[in-house]
Amino acid sequence: MSAVELAKQLRYWSLRMTTQAKSGHPTSCLSAADVMAVLLSEYLVYDPKHPELLANDRLLFSKGHAAPLLYAMYQAMGVIEKGDLLNFRQIDSPLEGHPTPRFRHNMVATGSLGMGLGMAAGMALALRRLKSSGRIWVLMGDGELAEGSVWEAAEFISQQHLTKVVALVDINRLGQSGPTAYGHQADIYRDRFASFGWRTIVIDGHDYRDITLSLEEATKEKNLPTAIIFRSLKGYGVSFLADKNGWHGKALSELEFEAAQAELEPFDLNQKVRPLFPEDLKSIIPTDERITINDLPLVDDDLSMREAIGKRLAYLAGRNGQIIALDGDVKNSTHLDEVESISSDQLIECYISEQLIIEVSIGLSKFGFLPVAATFGAFWTRAFDQLRMAALSQADLLLIGTHAGVAIGQDGPSQMGLEDIAMLQTLPESIVICPSDIISARRLLDKLLTAKGIRYLRVLRQKTPNIYSTNESFEIGKSKILKSSDHDLITVIACGTTVHQALKAHVRLKEEGTFIRIIDAYSVKPIDRETILQAAQQTKGLIVVEDHRPSGGLGDAVLNCFSDKKVVLPPFVKLAVGDLSRSGLPEELLDYHRISAKFIVEAVRELSEKIR
Repeated sequence: MSAVELAKQLRYWSLRMTTQAKSGHPTSCLSAADVMAVLLSEYLVYDPKHPELLANDRLLFSKGHAAPLLYAMYQAMGVIEKGDLLNFRQIDSPLEGHPTPRFRHNMVATGSLGMGLGMAAGMALALRRLKSSGRIWVLMGDGELAEGSVWEAAEFISQQHLTKVVALVDINRLGQSGPTAYGHQADIYRDRFASFGWRTIVIDGHDYRDITLSLEEATKEKNLPTAIIFRSLKGYGVSFLADKNGWHGKALSELEFEAAQAELEPFDLNQKVRPLFPEDLKSIIPTDERITINDLPLVDDDLSMREAIGKRLAYLAGRNGQIIALDGDVKNSTHLDEVESISSDQLIECYISEQLIIEVSIGLSKFGFLPVAATFGAFWTRAFDQLRMAALSQADLLLIGTHAGVAIGQDGPSQMGLEDIAMLQTLPESIVICPSDIISARRLLDKLLTAKGIRYLRVLRQKTPNIYSTNESFEIGKSKILKSSDHDLITVIACGTTVHQALKAHVRLKEEGTFIRIIDAYSVKPIDRETILQAAQQTKGLIVVEDHRPSGGLGDAVLNCFSDKKVVLPPFVKLAVGDLSRSGLPEELLDYHRISAKFIVEAVRELSEKIR
């Protein structure tokens, strides 16, 4: 089938699918159909029956709203039945409104614009490490070029010499609500990509000779990543849609579809296209490989938690090539530089670009690597949209957030991770761990490395006394009862630095003849519901103390344990950081926010008066 005939077929199905669904973005598909038809019929290297082959090219739609075009391409390859296309956007169909991995030929979730190029960077890094010849073709829209994350990725791809990345940039002039910032001035985008060290080619996106020559050049380029910037008309191929504003995200009616179909005809919907097959038909993406952690002894040394985590991670990375550390120019503070000292090839410097770090991590994870990304806990909030898309992409990655809470001290509130637990808890099937000493931190790091999904390890800045012995074991979803007696009146639940404050409060209260149970709820998500409900039945009140905002943290995780009302919630107090913080010594700030031992004692006394 010729590219011209294929483009007609792609346009037809893009219109038919969205009309059937009564929703979607058909005009965004039509503008890119010619370029994608030439790519599919002449340059894409892909075995549609074996998407797991390492030598396959990868096709990534950063402008995910053009999903119908993507599915139409796979239908032309013979992997989707025509009838299945008509289930587009239905709840039981993997052909979602924006692509997700529910469609097995699509590796990552896109559609939140500005992320595809960064994900492609991670994929390209992975393929290079796995010695694959495959390219990453990324379809982008001009609207998303307003996102700063695009240019973070463009710079990173150039710095890392990821020459197998080809950006196909659709300059169709129209965004969602009106014209884009520069309309059809493709030279502006050309100059921007070129300034980041890309080879740039500007073409007419509807001229088959231009398209063919540009794709040919891209496949031969060995020194630079390539950006093919093509001018197009949104809705091209249908006269009443082409270059018309007001059609973004709008499906055609049946009558409008029939008129559009008449303009596209003739075409043969039964024709199929076979992409170029890869030469290597044996090497496949590593699947379900697990990080192996031997029962390595821990040394009871005098380190801060972040130093201990850095050393432990470096030791394990030296024995596990799957571990790839990603840094945001804070490796001397998070101690990811320990990994670099052991195996420089296993640390990727992304500089100060947290959004990019997550995007690259997503791409790496889809090829069997385990990205371990670290920065201050406060700064991960900048990348929440990327983390949300990582969860939708079913990515496996471990985040380390250092400098948790007000206990970091004099650096001040801009550096304090106070919303991180809340943010990470909202992600589906995420794991949130908040250890209190270096023994628990290192043991839980081992557990997180062998877990799945989005995992978060919340790390303290300061040195803390060891609570646990080196032979203590820890499990995700569990907790530790540190103090308990038959006379316990109230249970205090804490994590991280507030565990130490609770233990100090225990000493003072015991001297007064008041006994409290202390639970180190180091696994905030999943929470140890069984232990907490047992404490609620055996004591007369609960106090949660956390170095975090009141909403979405440990306190709310504890309250969720009582959602089914099988156990009645006893009198409950939450101590957390409600006010704006400031610079100060850690001890001063714990007092200022009323989460220190002194205020735990006060809270116990006040609650005791109410329940006795």
